Amino acid sequence: MSERFKLALAGSAIAVGVVVSLVSVAIGGVASGSQQGSSLATSGATSGATSGGGQQGAYGGFGGVGGSSKVPTFDGIPLSDITSPGQYQPSYQPGVPLRLPPGRKVSAANPLRVLVIGDSVMFTAELALQAALQSTGEVKVFPSAIEGWGTTTDPNWAADISAAMAETRPDLVVGTWSWDDSLSLAHPAQYSETLNRLVSLVTSGPDGASGMVFLQFPPLGPLVIPNPAEDRIREEGVASWNSLAEKVADENPGRALFFKVAGSVTNDGHFAAFSRIGNSLIRIRWTDDVHFCPAGAIPYSYAVAQLIGGMFQLSPEQGHWWGGSWLADPRYYEATGSSTSAPPVDNCPAVAQVGSSSGN
Repeated sequence: MSERFKLALAGSAIAVGVVVSLVSVAIGGVASGSQQGSSLATSGATSGATSGGGQQGAYGGFGGVGGSSKVPTFDGIPLSDITSPGQYQPSYQPGVPLRLPPGRKVSAANPLRVLVIGDSVMFTAELALQAALQSTGEVKVFPSAIEGWGTTTDPNWAADISAAMAETRPDLVVGTWSWDDSLSLAHPAQYSETLNRLVSLVTSGPDGASGMVFLQFPPLGPLVIPNPAEDRIREEGVASWNSLAEKVADENPGRALFFKVAGSVTNDGHFAAFSRIGNSLIRIRWTDDVHFCPAGAIPYSYAVAQLIGGMFQLSPEQGHWWGGSWLADPRYYEATGSSTSAPPVDNCPAVAQVGSSSGN
């Protein structure tokens, strides 16, 4: 038995409706949607406590952006079922939450201004985050993630961020990236200094924001060409970046936070290429097992929006932000031009079948 739902795709001139078929799968067996056995974000309600404490945000059945009591759905499917991370809830570390300057009140006329920075993974999530936050009517998001970006790949990163700050005048800077993993792994003290410098840059001066939010980078899947040794290095690199970003956030109370949101797209903390929806699956990561498909960008961004919405007491979201025109963006369906090893054009294939070798 199959389930169908419509992705509202908007073209340059007209809106196009595309029906995506989700292939039915048997529940109870060990399914493999990638090159490793546990690549599913398995079905289940989101409930329970967050490990490590911290502030919890509403997720799935717990409410909508800004604490809405309704359960958001994606064409009738609860968002809590698009990824089902078991006991996971988005959170940030205990400490001082970010606050706007005295007298600064967020409203439709004076929206919270959010600058998004990061690499290609953030690039595939930022449109969903923009849609989620802006649906409150009280946020203006400036998507600025760049493929291959990092402080180690951009020698002018400080000047570039300063220029973006001057142009957008954000209240909040949000981002995640992985291109600094090698430095964070090999020289953690040096990289901690870099991240502290970033926090200082973002929160100082006439264009300074109220805070920097580091987003937990999601686990990476196995390389297309199997290389277990390299896979381990990549896994260690992601863990190192996340750990140092959280450490730097702890060292800058009131100026930086680390949002634990990667669990929204994992199988009990491990990489997941697909998410189970009832008896069916949908691909949440590109066929390269790194970047987000829309069905992965939605819960990841939704988790982020929950924490921002709660922290700044935003109004509930309005409309079906998860089914907006951003779904038609070519970044989800066309190979990126910045890499000679870019995946095929079916980055986010419409049909996701468990055990199929076509997904990688």
